[in-house]
Amino acid sequence: MGKELDGPVCLKHPNRLAVAHCSVCRRPVCQECLIEDDGFKCCSEACLKMAKESTRRSADVVERRDRANARVNVGGIVRWIIIALLLVCAWVYRNNIKQVWNKVTGKSITQMQQESYQKQKMRTNQMTNEAMDVERTQQHRLKK
Repeated sequence: MGKELDGPVCLKHPNRLAVAHCSVCRRPVCQECLIEDDGFKCCSEACLKMAKESTRRSADVVERRDRANARVNVGGIVRWIIIALLLVCAWVYRNNIKQVWNKVTGKSITQMQQESYQKQKMRTNQMTNEAMDVERTQQHRLKK
């Protein structure tokens, strides 16, 4: 019989050791059958064509993804520009906004702030008076 080969053998030449595996179909290939091009090691022209097509499709996918990411970034920039414009408009027309508020509520913002401050002051005075009443009651009980 013939001598046994140690390792994978070429499918087309079973008496030769394989030097590589096809980049597409992973079949073992001998040196004579090996087709190398653009970094691909293939068993046939058909596999080489598929490998190149796959690379081209992958590049297209990456390019489309990059374009989509660029659109998202532009959308974010536009969003921030709109927010900035709204803030500028609010700043420029702040007096008009105050006038509209006064017409709707019948009070100015300053009046409302003063009323709130007075209510808070009254609550504080009431709490202080209640605390003093409790203290007087306790002192009165201690004297008895």
